[in-house]
Amino acid sequence: MEEANMERVYGVNLEDIQEISDRMEPLFEELEEEFGAEPVLLGMAMIGLITERTGRAGLDQLLFGIRHIRQQVMDEEKAVARAAKQARRHRP
Repeated sequence: MEEANMERVYGVNLEDIQEISDRMEPLFEELEEEFGAEPVLLGMAMIGLITERTGRAGLDQLLFGIRHIRQQVMDEEKAVARAAKQARRHRP
């Protein structure tokens, strides 16, 4: 459903987003090296650019997406912790 929504709203699918990410990675690495910047600072700069171009509506959409990604990461962390806990329980 999320992918269908992205296609409807942005005209892209998950593969497109992955390709964009792959193409941006070398630029991130170059900027990290050139400015000694952490990835989070580069992300903040990108958020500033997005906000300049799209205003509050774009920022709100970005925040929604970030919350979704954060929840996915937290769910993955919980699953790993549960699996580790179960593995410890079943050790002889």
